[in-house]
Amino acid sequence: MKDSEKAKYEKEEAKLKEPYEKEMKKYVDSGRASFWKRDPKKPLKPMSAPLMYMAEAKISAAELKKAWSALAAAKKATFQTAFEKAMDKYRKDMEKYRSSGSQEKWKKEVGIKAIEDKLNSKKMKEKEKALKRRRGRG
Repeated sequence: MKDSEKAKYEKEEAKLKEPYEKEMKKYVDSGRASFWKRDPKKPLKPMSAPLMYMAEAKISAAELKKAWSALAAAKKATFQTAFEKAMDKYRKDMEKYRSSGSQEKWKKEVGIKAIEDKLNSKKMKEKEKALKRRRGRG
């Protein structure tokens, strides 16, 4: 690519980058960007048995189905057992996490709780209206 062509694209990029950065800053400052993040204290769900195998065998996702099908039953059972142990631990950790109140605290911090409350309030009002309409007919 010639320098003049490159300069043309760089100029176009600079022109588009400034409004993008302004909008992105506004979005991040609004707090809505944090909705895409997860609570760092929330336990991670373990990989499934086939995914554990894929990571160990260092194969691609495209090769996984064929490789998993060809895997010996005893080897599959090993991965399945490891998965079940990991899931038991995950379930216990999730129960502890839920009972700790950490999730609700995190939702309040990032503003999700207020939005959920607002949505739930709307749904309750709609249900009440529907119930009144039904009672009026019956």
